[in-house]
Amino acid sequence: MSQQWEHQSESRPYGGYGNGHYGSDSQHGSGSQFPPYRPGPQPYAPPPQYGQPAPYYPVVAAPVVPVAVVPQKSPGTAGVLAFFFGPIGMLYSTPIGALVTFLINIVFIWFTFGLILVLTIPAGVVWAVMAANEHNRRFAVVASPPPVTYR
Repeated sequence: MSQQWEHQSESRPYGGYGNGHYGSDSQHGSGSQFPPYRPGPQPYAPPPQYGQPAPYYPVVAAPVVPVAVVPQKSPGTAGVLAFFFGPIGMLYSTPIGALVTFLINIVFIWFTFGLILVLTIPAGVVWAVMAANEHNRRFAVVASPPPVTYR
């Protein structure tokens, strides 16, 4: 590039400095370069020639979608809680199932003298495990590749 713009009368494109000198300094003498020019590696493409338009590189990226991370529920924990605590333990995996089981127990416990628990406790354990598995299936985190950018 320095060979192309050797004459001081010519102007350099893209804000060049005329003859390549930044200015004069009393320590370095008149017209010396400071800092000295040291050609280094050129990481970018050379600028376009005079009179040509600058290249246009559009950047296209996939939209960023916010993702809510929902913690997984353990089916084993749901089953153990439902077995030992009944409808209260079912609150871990399915609050609606806990409410339904609780209402069934309250209504029928007086008529069956507590024998309804023989049916509702195992049914609650199965319901709690199924609800935990359904929760994990519905909110499964699918590993997706990062968005692709085009340059």
